Amino acid sequence: MSEAIYLSWDDRSVDLAGGRVILWADRTKAKKRRNAEMPPVVVAALANLPHREGAVFRRPDGEPYAHKSATGGQMKTAFYATLRRARLSPEFTPHTLRHTWASWHYSLHKDPLRLKTDGGWSSLALVVRYAHLLPAGQEAGVRQFFGIGDELVTAVERSKQSPSS
Repeated sequence: MSEAIYLSWDDRSVDLAGGRVILWADRTKAKKRRNAEMPPVVVAALANLPHREGAVFRRPDGEPYAHKSATGGQMKTAFYATLRRARLSPEFTPHTLRHTWASWHYSLHKDPLRLKTDGGWSSLALVVRYAHLLPAGQEAGVRQFFGIGDELVTAVERSKQSPSS
């Protein structure tokens, strides 16, 4: 969570055109670069922010969160305020959401090696620990939640069929 809250427009962490966020190795807990795809709804939300410099996420007063000196309380305050605004249960934790992200990533892409890289995990055993198979037919719900149409699935299918360069 702290990795996301410290995203900056200035270091090219956020690629709106590419629909992804890069969590640079020097800013991750595991000291490994991670990539996160942004669904169209997230790209649209970030594109509509009133600023394009400095911290991407800011406190309600518009100031950035204190970098690296932040306490767990600051993270919890931001996280639970976001849960309230999204009308999600306060039972969710950042760890729960990491499992959800891994499971949904796998349901959309069906590519454990890509998930290993994007998640910054050192082994496939960790991917298996975090990603859980969804019941059949749930992929459509994941796409709908993120506002992703069938074009993503079609693009993934095409990439699997095309020969590697």
